[in-house]
Amino acid sequence: MTQPNFTEKPRLHQPARHTFLPKVLSKGFRTGLGVLLTAGVAFAGDKPDSSALNTRDVVPSRAVSDSNKTVKSDQGDAEAYYNRGNARYSVGDLDTAINDFSQAIKLNPAGANAYYNRRGLVYTDRGNIEKVFNNSKQALENFRQAIKDFSKAIELDPGYAEARYNRGIVYDIQGKYQQADKDFNAIAGLDPAGASAYYTRRGLAYGKRGELGQAINAFDKAMELNPGYAEAYGNRAAVYAIQGNHQQALKDINRARELNPGDSEAYEAQGVLYGILGVRQATYDSISRYEREIKLNPGSARAHYERGAAYASLAYTARPATYGFIIIANLQAAIKDFSRAIKLDPRYAEAYLTRGVAYKYFDSSRQAIRDFSKAIELNPKYAEAYYERGALYYLNGRVRDAKKAIRDLSRAITLDPKNAGLYYGERAGAYGELGMEKEADADQQKADSLHSLEKQ
Repeated sequence: MTQPNFTEKPRLHQPARHTFLPKVLSKGFRTGLGVLLTAGVAFAGDKPDSSALNTRDVVPSRAVSDSNKTVKSDQGDAEAYYNRGNARYSVGDLDTAINDFSQAIKLNPAGANAYYNRRGLVYTDRGNIEKVFNNSKQALENFRQAIKDFSKAIELDPGYAEARYNRGIVYDIQGKYQQADKDFNAIAGLDPAGASAYYTRRGLAYGKRGELGQAINAFDKAMELNPGYAEAYGNRAAVYAIQGNHQQALKDINRARELNPGDSEAYEAQGVLYGILGVRQATYDSISRYEREIKLNPGSARAHYERGAAYASLAYTARPATYGFIIIANLQAAIKDFSRAIKLDPRYAEAYLTRGVAYKYFDSSRQAIRDFSKAIELNPKYAEAYYERGALYYLNGRVRDAKKAIRDLSRAITLDPKNAGLYYGERAGAYGELGMEKEADADQQKADSLHSLEKQ
């Protein structure tokens, strides 16, 4: 998916080729894609297990086969179920992993602190997967169960730093920042050897919610405890980059690379920073220009909109695996500016559209739909708003929403034939969601044909 260029008209998607997945593969596909997508928005320091990208349709690993034999030989052995649960978790078989951890807990409840912690991790992964697919109710239930499991592990072993760390992460995901801070604060005393990593995670939590000064303080503490901790330097570089202190950011990322020359993320981040100091400098200059204009004329809706568009551009061009919270901080700034523009000019259709796009990146589908609908109300011939709303309806994955998507995308095709290839490609996916393969194939052929003409 290409990111929008806000110096022109915002275009958020290239046409997605529709794919008809066999029903027996759909759950495994969702699991693998879910882990992949949550990895794509991970903050630096969160290391997704690449083995989790396998789906349940992959032939089980040797570890699963071996643990099956162990369980069969002694069905009263809690550790055997725990080991098989770990093996199944490693190949993305989350549901049966939970079953195994539950059986281990049942067999040895008094010594189950590690079992509760591990099951909590699986529930956390399931919650992240459901969140990716906008299943808010299921995501919330999985996160609640994860908190319950981590809390039980801590109850059984109050000094269990890992469980407290994992609970802090889930609290942070849920926006329960005070509880998260309490857990992260307690960890340093429980595990002094790992305190640098915990302060780094705490810094990431601050960065995620825009408390950049607090984030820098946390990274500073991590470096004080361990001057050779490369991740702390890399993450502090991200915060400096958000603040516009590019030279200090580059200094930190260079230090991170010195400490860990083989770190591909640090190498990538270094390239991003060189880009910021060069090609992307124009965007920062644009923000500065509109900041000056806003100081002179605080009531300018256009200046707020343009500054918001520049912030959004920075977010959409950042690399999520390296600078996760740069995206979040800039999107928050963009939404704030778009909202101010709307307050100053309630008929600003473009501001509603671009704010809706930003909400979409935050998985706030309802708010995004409302904004796209308002843009259409203000400008009934706004093809891009029909496209964005239709594309989001399609992504919701429900039959009734797929029908709405087809309606909106058809309207976009009528209003904006010059960009019809984009709209046909998305409508093909919506037809595919409804099982209308003939229509989907026809739309995809039209999309491919129009894109071929564009390249000539």
